[in-house]
Amino acid sequence: MKMICEETISFDTQKEIVDQEIKEITQEEEAFISLSKDFEELESAVSTTKKTPYVNQERGNNIQVIKQLYSERILELPHYSEAYDEDLRQHMIHELGKGIIIAIEQSSDFYPKLKQALINAAVSSAENRTNFKQKLKQEQENLKKFEEELNKICSELSSITSDDYQINDFNGLRYSHARLTELFTECEELSTQRQKKIQKHNTDPHLKENGQIETYLYSQCENTYPVLSVIAEISDFIEQNMYTIEDSISKLPVE
Repeated sequence: MKMICEETISFDTQKEIVDQEIKEITQEEEAFISLSKDFEELESAVSTTKKTPYVNQERGNNIQVIKQLYSERILELPHYSEAYDEDLRQHMIHELGKGIIIAIEQSSDFYPKLKQALINAAVSSAENRTNFKQKLKQEQENLKKFEEELNKICSELSSITSDDYQINDFNGLRYSHARLTELFTECEELSTQRQKKIQKHNTDPHLKENGQIETYLYSQCENTYPVLSVIAEISDFIEQNMYTIEDSISKLPVE
């Protein structure tokens, strides 16, 4: 079995994915903020201000105006077609709410209350991106932390497993076994920490329809759960070496 620690453990691929996701989420965040300001410029039915170029109180035109604004701000984002498998109306319902969209479609007047609901929905979508972006930044830091911790374990593991377990040194074998046991425990603790962080991230609204954060981010990678996969592989290698030492101890002559 090739030892996983023969090379430096790196999550560079995953960090690049997270970097790209942060970039796209930031674009969406800014787009929804701009969209909410566009909605603020729309004239409501009781407004006494000069009409904007988008206002038309004929039934059905309100939704067309809103679709136009939404399309210009959201659908024209560079990554939209790849990231979202939804048409315009589906995406509007998903982000702004079905009730709001139906109310606009069925109303001949764009009442202030409806306008405010639309603005609030756009702001809420922006805030969801802001919050999710913080989760992504935390994921960046987590990846760096686990890289460091796992490479420390690998450094120690490489030192221990470089010894010849066939030597007739009971104390040396016992010491190596004890240290491997400690490293195995460290791996278990890292695995528990990682699972807790995943569960914490998964409470984010942006992931409700996208599954767990690792599935959302790393489904195209070799391992959907890269950190847990590496931890498991190191743990397996440690266990194999513990068994080897135990076998060597059992074969030592009884004094």
